[in-house]
Amino acid sequence: MLSLNVFSLSKAEFGIDLGAGIVTNFGSSSDLVALKLKDEELFTKPNFGWRLGFEATWGLKSIGKEGPIEPGAKWILQAGISTRGYHYKGSGFKQSLHTFDIQVAPFLFGWHFNFGDGRVGLRPHTGPYASFDFVGLTRYKEDGSGIDEKTSIWEKEEYNDKGDEKRPHQFFDVGWQEGVDVYLAGQRLYLGVLVQEGFMQMTKSDFRVGSSGTHFGFLVRVGYRF
Repeated sequence: MLSLNVFSLSKAEFGIDLGAGIVTNFGSSSDLVALKLKDEELFTKPNFGWRLGFEATWGLKSIGKEGPIEPGAKWILQAGISTRGYHYKGSGFKQSLHTFDIQVAPFLFGWHFNFGDGRVGLRPHTGPYASFDFVGLTRYKEDGSGIDEKTSIWEKEEYNDKGDEKRPHQFFDVGWQEGVDVYLAGQRLYLGVLVQEGFMQMTKSDFRVGSSGTHFGFLVRVGYRF
């Protein structure tokens, strides 16, 4: 007979973390911004990225009692403030994007393993995330011409012959993330890596020819579990 009590949520555990690493965009074409970058050979340099995060964890299914954290399945909710962007260098010009976003990942699934009588823990985790850019700048600079344009992501631009305007920047992103954390010091301190791959193009279709690329981030993070 199948038991209905397969999963039972344990008491929530909370933590904070700070991550740092690189962010860039994947899959961008050489004509990213129509006229400015068309037919140019581009060199991509990742931006420095960071994230200040909070997480709550509930045990779904315990497979033992040893250690400060029960091993087994975990439901993880993460939220925080982070950065996105990219940096291009072409023939005589540079173009970059730097944004700050609010990010949530409410449905992550992980599995916690204990080693050495529970002194060390290991937790891989994966799941979807969503983000919204609330502030940021694009920058276009030409070598030797004095042109150095900085534009807010909230600024509107014309996108057709009628003079209609809207914002070129894609503020929302949804994607997938995966990571792994190692728990030390009585499993209060955790160190880990986090990889994110966005699904949304970073520039709206009316302002690009081809692909503007999607978000990619690789962060090393350190956290503390309360």
